[in-house]
Amino acid sequence: MIKLLKKLVQADTTSKNGEIAAAKAIDEFLEGSPLETTLDCWGQGRANIVAKLNSIRKNKALLFACHLDVVPQGQAEWEKPAFSGIEADGRIYGRGTADMKGGTAACIAAIRQIAESG
Repeated sequence: MIKLLKKLVQADTTSKNGEIAAAKAIDEFLEGSPLETTLDCWGQGRANIVAKLNSIRKNKALLFACHLDVVPQGQAEWEKPAFSGIEADGRIYGRGTADMKGGTAACIAAIRQIAESG
């Protein structure tokens, strides 16, 4: 999960760049798992990723609704570079670690574990 979070933070997903790099990082993380993934791309670099697990439990569903975009860093001075994903002092630094790339990485890691556990 930490490796995925670092990749998500390193992906500049501000509106000028879109979410494609982060969506591809999630797709790569889920590669080899039982999940079927689809990249939904539109516009200039804009993207969603949908991961689906076919199950014999037809009436059961679980939805993780997360977002990959971040607002521009603006004029703020950063202790560490905004898109570095640097790990130091037990923390990952960068845009989106708290909202919402950290939560997204946790959700994606959890759904992979659920899928692989059968």
